[in-house]
Amino acid sequence: MPNFDSGAYFLTVLCPVETATIPTRSPESRDSPSGGGTSPVHDLRKALAELAPAQQTTATCDGDLKSPFSYNLRAHFARFVVIDDFMFVGRKPENAWISTIVQALPYVSERFKQKFDPIIPQPQDHLRHPYLFFSADFDARDGSDESRDSFLRDLWSEPRSREDLKKIFCYCRDFSARVRDDSPESFAKYIADCQVETTMPFHDYWMDNVPINALPQPGLKILAASVGAGVIASFLLHSWLFSGWGCLGLLLTLIGGLAAAVFVGNALVLIAGSKPFPAAPNSTLPEVLKSLHVKNAFTQFIIDNQLASVDPAAAGDLQRRFREFLEQERPDDLQGPTQSPGVIGF
Repeated sequence: MPNFDSGAYFLTVLCPVETATIPTRSPESRDSPSGGGTSPVHDLRKALAELAPAQQTTATCDGDLKSPFSYNLRAHFARFVVIDDFMFVGRKPENAWISTIVQALPYVSERFKQKFDPIIPQPQDHLRHPYLFFSADFDARDGSDESRDSFLRDLWSEPRSREDLKKIFCYCRDFSARVRDDSPESFAKYIADCQVETTMPFHDYWMDNVPINALPQPGLKILAASVGAGVIASFLLHSWLFSGWGCLGLLLTLIGGLAAAVFVGNALVLIAGSKPFPAAPNSTLPEVLKSLHVKNAFTQFIIDNQLASVDPAAAGDLQRRFREFLEQERPDDLQGPTQSPGVIGF
């Protein structure tokens, strides 16, 4: 299940951007065109540039300026990127000696020689229009469509998130015609139609190695199933096809049984490998936010009580302060006090 791993859904979306020119409006009258125009991808870049970033320092803590994903308690990471076209990575590598030899061959058509001529450009792939790349990693029960759609519906149901997302996705093809403000389902359906499979997700909440007993352990099962498949295939082949072929029949029977064992073993390995890793402990967004808050609060507690920690006479007072710290911060209470979503590092 490539889109889902370690208790998180990895959403990857490519939305085609409109290419028709957007008429500009005159400052005096917003209803009448001023004669000029702009491209949708230009306005899209401007909308992304104006999108509120994560609150990384106290200087960026504007109460009215928040990321549209900061109102959601499932989203860990989200990213937008405008893809204009494929990147040109150079010509396909060719052996210079082969090119020289081909050019010198007689009775060879010029069209064939041109394929090896480094002066003549090779075909290049291009996009017909720009794409908006959108990715999001969020908490999910499984990799089902419902887990994905519930996250998208939550985003669209929150008015503050919806207004920011509309400013971005409105430049994508057919978005305004298909998605309505009062229909979170229409937003989820549009994004789902533009989804591409995530084949290489990244999840970094396992602090140590994944416990071996939490992983699929198909070793003996695969071996037993492969051997069983080989034995059964050998028996059937020898009974039905090669019983009268002598040594050749025995050889063909062994080859057929080995092929059946390899086929079954490979299929079972692929099935076991497609199973997602288990979720890491305390890796949901509320738990991560609480951990960050406790870490920062405890760091300040250590700084404030460094002198008391080296004075034996202050041991009782230090214990009292630590009890007050636990009562105030409530490490087991995910509701609060905790770090707000969209806040990083302070």
